[in-house]
Amino acid sequence: RGTSAELQDRFFDRVGPLWRAKPFVRERIALRCRNILDADAVKERFDLILCRNLLIYLDAVVQRQLIGQLVERLAPKGLLIVSAAEAPVVTSAGLTPHRQSPVMFTHPEEPTRTVRAQPRPV
Repeated sequence: RGTSAELQDRFFDRVGPLWRAKPFVRERIALRCRNILDADAVKERFDLILCRNLLIYLDAVVQRQLIGQLVERLAPKGLLIVSAAEAPVVTSAGLTPHRQSPVMFTHPEEPTRTVRAQPRPV
């Protein structure tokens, strides 16, 4: 949905009413299903995290915790995709929507670390 015909033809084959990723794309994909609520069980970093229609069922405190866990698991330059109803929650947590879509978020840049000079003994 919303993909140009050029990209669809380049990366996907039409299979009846659906689209299927071409073999060269599928060879580069490893799908994994993880329970993000079990933070100790999820140690990998992901290029793409799909978390749709979960945040809307959680209270604000748990939403912020979960978004923090999702960001920790997101690889640099990775994408987090949520539902349209959840996008404002993710935005309010400090993530910026990707320029292509209001439901796609990129990994935030690493914070700039401030190095404080140590006081010298007088």
